[in-house]
Amino acid sequence: MQGKNIKGGIMANLIKYLGVVLQLIPILIDIIKKLEEMFPGSGSGAEKLALAQEILGTSAELSGEMKDIIQSNWPRVAGLISKLVSIFNKRGWETPLVQP
Repeated sequence: MQGKNIKGGIMANLIKYLGVVLQLIPILIDIIKKLEEMFPGSGSGAEKLALAQEILGTSAELSGEMKDIIQSNWPRVAGLISKLVSIFNKRGWETPLVQP
């Protein structure tokens, strides 16, 4: 029975994490686009990523719980940001990721 509780706990955490990620994507896209407008060009990705982390940590839009999840999973969130930047670099910054 204990195995089921562990699996259930892992599944609940995974679902919670995925929910946070889905809520974060539009926020991350906004942050990424603003940072690219403010600091165009390549070569400053690490600084932009650090600034994105700071913005997320101080954002009034995010709950304390969401901020804690972001902080404790920062390598994953940073990877998501990097992937989004890569997609925008390939598709263009003005092209929406989802077509209406």
